[in-house]
Amino acid sequence: MFGWNFSASSGARGRSRSYPSSVSINALVIDDDEDSRASVSMHLQDFGVSVHAPSRTYATVGELVEFAISEAPDVTILDHRLQTRHLAPFFGAEAVAALVQSSKIAVLMTSYVDTDFDTSIRLYRQHIPVLLGRDELEEPESLDRMIEVVRNEIDGVFLPERKLRPTVVRVGDVVNASKPDQFAIDVFIPNWNPDRAVRIPGQLLAEDVRSRGEELIDQYLLAQVNVAEPRAENLYFSEVSGPVDPGEWPVSEVGTGASFPPRDKS
Repeated sequence: MFGWNFSASSGARGRSRSYPSSVSINALVIDDDEDSRASVSMHLQDFGVSVHAPSRTYATVGELVEFAISEAPDVTILDHRLQTRHLAPFFGAEAVAALVQSSKIAVLMTSYVDTDFDTSIRLYRQHIPVLLGRDELEEPESLDRMIEVVRNEIDGVFLPERKLRPTVVRVGDVVNASKPDQFAIDVFIPNWNPDRAVRIPGQLLAEDVRSRGEELIDQYLLAQVNVAEPRAENLYFSEVSGPVDPGEWPVSEVGTGASFPPRDKS
């Protein structure tokens, strides 16, 4: 669940600079589950990685970021659901995004990719270059490549699957319109997969878009989307605005050039 398939992507290798092998990597592991923290640490140590996995709590994202920066690891690996055992009152996705925006290498690792990717993870996915399932750190070289990919994005070099493209989307449904903190829209992206709905958290929408509530159904919006990514869990959205007239944004000029799906009037 890297956000791409490393074995199939030559773009992840030999990009702009070389990195040390995992035997010289220092990793900071942050996880609210003591057993998981120990398991990940042992797995990394088997690769020859030097691991620091402190047992402490964080009151704010800023506190976690400040601590991680002070530790100066080569990579910080964070769990997503940090609230479960009261390690922090926020999601790991938010902390990873904050670290990457601070030019620090961080990776999100979670067992809850399938349940959280379209809500609490997608909200911060633009600044999470690597999303990792707990069973996906399979070899020492994969950690090297993850570090390389994150560093390249910090430097402004993106893999094709992570590049944003202007895209028109159609709103198929509105979710929890009366609950601002849970509000979301389900959209169809014709130049990605016209038959599969994708959820966008309401916090990613411009305020004038959110305020329309259920009026958004069947409306077209303009967004920046990484439509070259084949897997829904790795899609992310930026600059969602509108509504727009799809006729003013020919699909042939955005994304891959597929046609719009018919509106479902049922």
